[in-house]
Amino acid sequence: MAYFEAKAAQQHVVASGLVPWSTVRATQFHDYVAATLAGYTHAGLTLVPPMRVQPVASSEVAAVVADVAQRPAARHVTTVTGPEVRELRDLARVWKGATGRRALLVPVAVALTVRDGGVISAIDVVRNPEKLRGVVAP
Repeated sequence: MAYFEAKAAQQHVVASGLVPWSTVRATQFHDYVAATLAGYTHAGLTLVPPMRVQPVASSEVAAVVADVAQRPAARHVTTVTGPEVRELRDLARVWKGATGRRALLVPVAVALTVRDGGVISAIDVVRNPEKLRGVVAP
């Protein structure tokens, strides 16, 4: 959680300053979810923390970043999210099917902030939302 706390502190410093700024935040990219699950897989087991995620296509985020970058700084945060909030264990099942992995899914403990939705957003800025199902395969 130190990473997220550091990012929040950095954004606070920027927002408190005199220099004009615009920030684009995004929930997890589809390929981040797939890479995370691949990284959590060893010896026929995939460790799956009980957490909700809201993956978004990186191309969707790139389009928003390009839009924001072409406008004057607005002292505003734009948040880009995926179209669905999903349990990571459900996406792990989709990932297994898409990749042909046979690993056993094993639930593991995780920080309460993550488990309780600290990595999703209530704000939606979604353009042409892509579902994870079509992009989890490497």
